[in-house]
Amino acid sequence: MLFGGSSSTPAAPETPAAPVQHQQQAQGINCEVQAKEFTKCLEHADLPSCSWYLEQLKACQAAASQY
Repeated sequence: MLFGGSSSTPAAPETPAAPVQHQQQAQGINCEVQAKEFTKCLEHADLPSCSWYLEQLKACQAAASQY
């Protein structure tokens, strides 16, 4: 070994998936992500527990209506 390294090549590090906010920015204003998160919450909990997701969806829809 000329450089003192091992003969095996290290695996390339995996790149993590982009956070939801970054995916939304890349797509423009699209409330699909917020709608899916709200629906998923409703499947597992009651409406008061999902109020934060509902507010996020409403805010997204209000922002999208300006365009």
